[in-house]
Amino acid sequence: MGEWPVLCTAISVTLDNNYFGRNLDFEKDFGEKILITPRQYAFEFTDNTVSHNHYAIIGMGLPMDGYPLYFDATNEIGDRIELTVCM
Repeated sequence: MGEWPVLCTAISVTLDNNYFGRNLDFEKDFGEKILITPRQYAFEFTDNTVSHNHYAIIGMGLPMDGYPLYFDATNEIGDRIELTVCM
C-alpha cells in the first residue's frame, strides 16, 4: 500500500457567533503554537511601515523573532485566514 496523504479538516459554523476549528495532520512538528495578537499590535513590515489599525487575532502559527506568522487565524469579528500547504 502507498503512503496516506496529509489530510486537514476544517469546520466553520456561523449562528449568533462564529465558530471555527481545524486540525493540522502533519507528521512533522513545525514548532507551531497558539498565537494571540492584541488589537493595535505594531506590525512592522519590510518596507519600514508600521500598522496599528487592526482587530485582535488568535490562531495557530510560528512565533518568529517576536513576530506572529499564522497558519490559520481568526480575528475578533470573525474574519479568517487559512494557509493550505500540499506536500
